[in-house]
Amino acid sequence: MPRGLKGSPLMGLVSAFTAQILHFYIGYRVFSDWSLHAFLISIYFSFLFAAGHALHEVIDFDADRIANIRTSAVVFGKRKLWIATHVLFALAFGYLITLMIVGIISWRVALPYVLAFALQSWFYIKLPSIPDGEELFGYRRKYMIAWLLATVAVTGLMYWK
Repeated sequence: MPRGLKGSPLMGLVSAFTAQILHFYIGYRVFSDWSLHAFLISIYFSFLFAAGHALHEVIDFDADRIANIRTSAVVFGKRKLWIATHVLFALAFGYLITLMIVGIISWRVALPYVLAFALQSWFYIKLPSIPDGEELFGYRRKYMIAWLLATVAVTGLMYWK
């Protein structure tokens, strides 16, 4: 039975990261021409997407292990990938701050995402060292709402000057 990239450790994460650059650009091109700034911004969203994919692998750990699908979580361990999930989110945060420092985005754009990351970090530290089941779904639900609200705030700030 073919398993695609999901059955190759790290390839799910790599494909999630690289595909998100394309996803971002498909949407971006509807409104504007290609630019280096937009490409650099797409990398931020790619970090977020890859982190979300890593969490998905953690959630699917038991089913993938039983099905003998060699995901990153199965090969490297659930706890390690759980930690890597937040490391990827932290890398996205650091990259966002870098984009702000070098002037690619303004602090008005960065601030809602900084607050979303802070809130997500708080959700993360409130969980047990290896959360399971509903804890993982609840965590994902909460952080996705935080990121959604950040994006709504950024959209509003872009039109309110």
